[in-house]
Amino acid sequence: MDAVLKECAYFVVLTGVTFLISAFSYEFFEKKILRFKRHFEAKYPPASCHPTADVRAIAKAVGS
Repeated sequence: MDAVLKECAYFVVLTGVTFLISAFSYEFFEKKILRFKRHFEAKYPPASCHPTADVRAIAKAVGS
């Protein structure tokens, strides 16, 4: 029974440490890096997911 308690305590401590490290990482690294996101946004609209829509638009423009 003592081993189970130690394993549970280890798991709780490890989870807490992981949470603290991830919170620190987000606060002091990721937040600052995400501020630069606006400088790297796409200048062109994304390509269509449906290639048939493009084919129909081209066919309509050509007059087929």
